[in-house]
Order: sequence, then structure tokens, then C-alpha cells
Amino acid sequence: MKTSKAGNYILTGITEVGENIPFDKIVDRNWPDYNWPEPIKADYIQNYIRFVKWNIDHKGVKAEQFRVGANDQFMMVNNPKEYPNFEIRNIAANGHVWTGTGNNERNHFPPLESLSPSEYPGENACSSAFRLSYGKFDYFNGGDLTTGAPGTWQDIETPVGLVTGPVDVCIANHHAYYDAMGALFLQAVRPRVHIIQVWAPSHPSPSVLSRMMSSWTYPGPRDIFATNTMEETRVVSGRMDNLKSQQGHIVIRVNPGGEDYMIYILDDSEENFKVKAIHGPYNCN
Repeated sequence: MKTSKAGNYILTGITEVGENIPFDKIVDRNWPDYNWPEPIKADYIQNYIRFVKWNIDHKGVKAEQFRVGANDQFMMVNNPKEYPNFEIRNIAANGHVWTGTGNNERNHFPPLESLSPSEYPGENACSSAFRLSYGKFDYFNGGDLTTGAPGTWQDIETPVGLVTGPVDVCIANHHAYYDAMGALFLQAVRPRVHIIQVWAPSHPSPSVLSRMMSSWTYPGPRDIFATNTMEETRVVSGRMDNLKSQQGHIVIRVNPGGEDYMIYILDDSEENFKVKAIHGPYNCN
């Protein structure tokens, strides 16, 4: 593996991105102690922590913990006064979910002392989630949030979906794996466009894809795009041909004012990223 020429960390994922693209601030769910629900000992997390600390110490980067309920942690830098209807609302992290009122949030996880260590919420359930809004356009990204039995604390997706409300574009939670994109979440956000970030043959799960496509789940049309569908997935799932795109970078371009938007598919097999397809315009809800 490649190591940083400056810091004591391996270049992989975000650490390699940060090595090549300058940044001034980094936000995650667990800074500065990285000990909830318990200290994280995995090598890849320890590598990330070294990356964060090195950039704080040597480049003056500002690190922050994701503030659930806030709409002022991710602010527009250039000409913000020209875009008064732009907002990024922090929806959830660590089991805490915005209430929909002011910056208030509520914890949906039980006290750790009531759980055994084997029952602690996992990293995926603790994912940070946000909603980006511009005019009428709304976009949701919940990382690796997961579902569970309805009414249990493990189903963190549902309260997140209920407070987020309808969106135009939704990044599929947990790559549309078998434990995500539950019916209650989908009925709450009911997106016009789904985007699945694929990196394994199990993405998306056939049953989850069927649920996302079904008008029984929620009414109305919807288009589904995937980034890197694998041949094994196409063999197992008979509905992959219904996707608008199965390969390539996906660019969402919202038109000025936030009334409608376009989807561009780029060829990611070469670095000139030619446009393969254009979809839209889609009217915002």
C-alpha cells in the first residue's frame, strides 16, 4: 500500500483524496475522542485518525464533530447572499435524529449501560445523514444507515426518513443492501431519483431493489441509477435492466433557482469522463 510522504498514514479512500485535494475542515461523527459507543480499534479507523490528527497539527485543518440538527455547519463559501434558499441540514448521527424543530435533536438509541457490548449499535447505524436543499430541490444522503424490525431502536432509518420528508434525489442507504431502504423509510422520502453507490456483487439486494421500484411501496414514477453494477448482480437479479444506468459517474446538476435538475452519466473508464447519457429535466417536488 502507498503511504503518505508527509504523514504517518496509508493512502486509501479519504486519506488519499485528502492528500491530493486541499481542504480546510473535516467533519465526522466521532471527533475528537473516537470512543463511542466504544473505542474503535480497527486498523482502517486508526489510519483515518492519524490522518485527521496530522492534518490538524501540520496544516491547520479544523476538525469538528457532526452536529445533529444544525444547518450552519456546512455553509456556502462563495456568494452565499445570492443563494438564500440553499441549506444543508444535519439530520442524524450516532442515533441522534433532528426533531424537525429548530436545531433540536432526540436520541433514538438506548443507554449503553442497558446493552451488552455485543448489542452496541454498529458503525453503519451511527452514520451521519444530511439533507441538501436548494429552492424546491432536496437531496438526501444517509451513508450506511440501516433498517430493522419496525418500532425497535435498530430501525434508525425510519425516524430519519420521517423527519427528512419527501426528496427529489436519494442516495440509497448502505448501497441498497439487504438491511437498508425499508418500506417505511421509502414511503417517507419517496424520491423521484434513487442513486445506488455500488462496489460489491450484493449491491443492490434483489429484494431491496424490488421494493425501491414498486409502486406499492410509494406511488409515482421513479428512476434508479447505479455507479458500478457487477456482472454477478445482473445474473442474480432479473430487474437490473430496469435501471436507467448501471455504470459510470452520476452528476446531478440543479438548474438556477432550484426548480428542476438534470442527471448526467459520465464514462468512468477513462479520465476524460465523456458524457454517456443525459436524463431530465426532472421537475422538483
